[in-house]
Parts: sequence; structure tokens; C-alpha cells
Amino acid sequence: MTGRERQLIESLARKVRMISFEQIARTWWPRTAAGKGNARRRIAGLVREGWLSEFRVLSQPMLPLDGPESVWQPGDPAPDFGSMSWRLRSRWKGSAAPLRVFTIGRHGAALFAATSAGIKNACHVTHDLHVTGIFLRLLADEPDAAERWIGEDAFTAGRKREKRPDALLVGEAGLPVRVIEFGGAYPPQRLREFHDHCVARRLPYEIW
Repeated sequence: MTGRERQLIESLARKVRMISFEQIARTWWPRTAAGKGNARRRIAGLVREGWLSEFRVLSQPMLPLDGPESVWQPGDPAPDFGSMSWRLRSRWKGSAAPLRVFTIGRHGAALFAATSAGIKNACHVTHDLHVTGIFLRLLADEPDAAERWIGEDAFTAGRKREKRPDALLVGEAGLPVRVIEFGGAYPPQRLREFHDHCVARRLPYEIW
């Protein structure tokens, strides 16, 4: 197993739920026709070997994710939830299309003491792939932050009744220092509840 393959498998075990082939190829292989072909062959091998599991799903087109739609820190005024909701809703264009995605396989789960759960909810595929997109953006631009990324499934054991953000960035002491959320077509009330949750805990947040 190469270093990039190990990083891919570990990301699925500890950071994100799923990843598309396009996300894999852009992140870990050269952005050329040859690079994409090599990625396709190697990923097929990782599936055969049990490191990854492959699924066919429907997903909305990926958004660019150039940066957060909203950034808040303790002491800042509350954002305009109505305006933010409109921005989040209006950016969705196009229709769902078939897509190949990958999750951690049985051997990958065993290596990193993770759970091989497959696709937990097909309705969340678009959301989960965008959370992966945020993680990969940090991996490229802020690798230290990506290293401190704790995915939702890693911190929600025993907390099913609590509000669960998509990810937390933790500090040296292991305590949360930033909340990461991908804003789907969120109504204003959901944004307000998320904001109030972070305010009560004095946690800075980013909504992408």
C-alpha cells in the first residue's frame, strides 16, 4: 500500500463517510488523462482487495466550495439567517445523476479500528460528498486543520439526541476549537438553531 492509498483509506475510516472517484483522482493522482486512468485501475484494485467498498448512487452536482458561506466567532453579531438561507438554497442547480462512490471496506475498517457501514442513508449522499469536499479543501489548503478534523461519526457515539455538526476541528488538548457544517437547503430556523447551539458552547463555526 502506497502512502497516498493509506491516506485515502484512513480518511474514510476517520474523517469522512464517502468519497467519489472524481474526488479521489483530483486529490491523490495527477490531473491528467494518464493520472485518471492510473487512479481508476488502482481504486479497482483496492476494492477487490477489500480496502474500499464501491457503490452506485444518485447525487446532485457538486458545488465549487471555494470558501465558507458564513463564518462566526464568539462576540460577533448573529448573521442574517433569512439571507443566508436564501444563498444556500439558490446555489443548487441541475438534477441528480448516477455517481460512483467509495466507503471504507472491511480490511480498511479492520486496519484503522473503524466500522464498515456502507451507505447509511442514500438521501444524505449529496450532503456527505460535500462534507468530503470541505475536508479535501482543508487537506490541500490547511493540512494541519485537516489533521485535526473529527468527522461526525467519530464524536457522536452515545450522543444521538444531541445536535451533531458535520465535523469538529480540535486543538492540542483534544477540545473543539471550530465547528464545520455544510449548509444544504437549510431553512432560517435550522440555521438559527445551529447558531444557538454554537453560541451556548462558545464555539466558532463555518457554514459552507
